[in-house]
Amino acid sequence: MEREFQKREKKCLVGHDSEDGIVIIMVLVAIAVVVAVICFLIYVSVYIILYGGGILGGFFSIRNYLISLKHNIWDSNFRKTALENAA
Repeated sequence: MEREFQKREKKCLVGHDSEDGIVIIMVLVAIAVVVAVICFLIYVSVYIILYGGGILGGFFSIRNYLISLKHNIWDSNFRKTALENAA
């Protein structure tokens, strides 16, 4: 009986223990890596959307400002008179 206990103890000390825990840890690490990659992609896509919206909105606001400036300042102050239109 004592020899069987010594064998079991020796087996455990040498490293022939059950390796079921390693498989579970590897699966959990793989799941954590997948979740981290998905979170990183969401983070990057949110910033692309934010900066893209800012650039697009800035472009249209400047364009509308220049169109308004043209209509309100340039066209109203530099209209041709009836005499100029006849020529």
